[in-house]
Amino acid sequence: MLRTLLNATALYGQGQQGIARRCKFLLRALAQWPYSEHWFRYLQAQPELVTALPQQPQWLHKLQRPYLCAGYGTRTKLRLLRQHFELFLQRLPQPLRHSLLSRHAVFMAAVSGKSGMGYRVQLSVTHTMDKEGELMLTLQPETGGQRLATLAFSFGQDRQGRAQIYIGCLQGPSGQGGRDLFREVTKDLHGLMPKVLLMKSLYALARLMGIDTVLAVSNLAHVHNTAWRRYQSIQADYDAFWHSLGSTRLNARHFRLDTAGHERPLSEVPSSKRAQYQRRRALEHTIAEQFGRFWLTGPDRAMPASDPTTPPRPCCGPGLQAA
Repeated sequence: MLRTLLNATALYGQGQQGIARRCKFLLRALAQWPYSEHWFRYLQAQPELVTALPQQPQWLHKLQRPYLCAGYGTRTKLRLLRQHFELFLQRLPQPLRHSLLSRHAVFMAAVSGKSGMGYRVQLSVTHTMDKEGELMLTLQPETGGQRLATLAFSFGQDRQGRAQIYIGCLQGPSGQGGRDLFREVTKDLHGLMPKVLLMKSLYALARLMGIDTVLAVSNLAHVHNTAWRRYQSIQADYDAFWHSLGSTRLNARHFRLDTAGHERPLSEVPSSKRAQYQRRRALEHTIAEQFGRFWLTGPDRAMPASDPTTPPRPCCGPGLQAA
């Protein structure tokens, strides 16, 4: 027990500044024993995960922070983390796993707007949004620059053991001018909002993994929406957005979405808007086709992730236990 804890603290400390953070990590891990020991030993037992751990030290403190939904206890967080990584290791192709665990953002699909501007969808391991999920999809201009939308999510299972996806966060561009940029990009994409484009991308990924259900976090359950951690920057109305996608309310925490998506019959679209609607649908199908081709050919377009913090220094060994 002590050896596992000390090795975890040493490894965690290589990605943190100052002894205070390491001491806080150590005390919290002790307070959560035996759950923290279970989590450390689980990471140690997975060859791919323990090899990546020096580059992913944020995994070590997952039980110590809010995760996916406000109010989840330590036991629930441990169960969700294990479910995510088991599905990650079982259902994602090995080349994709390798790129993601190596802190690369993987270029999954690209589309062009009517202006000729190109946009790309990338998949990466979360670092700056790691309370909201383990992976994230981002939409950016091909020329780089500000993210147009970001979606953080994790894999999980229902009570019957069926795979599903949990969405912990979906946000548009931040900062001054973010809303105007969002409108401009939506117009350029024939009325397809960046957030909706990322949802269609997530559905495409889910279908390739054999997942047909997405559970999306409600306003009430967002990890930052607690009595002591309420951020004014959370301005999006998640509940209204999930309703607009045809969701059903599952409980106070989640809305349920079908990865088959909700496609409006063309006959219900006003004739003056049918051409734009068909162009928008063509973009969605293009994304799904590119995800499918990627699944077969592998990540030949990986690039350094744009959001992670500076990678920690190499440690004396990849494991949590001393040799």
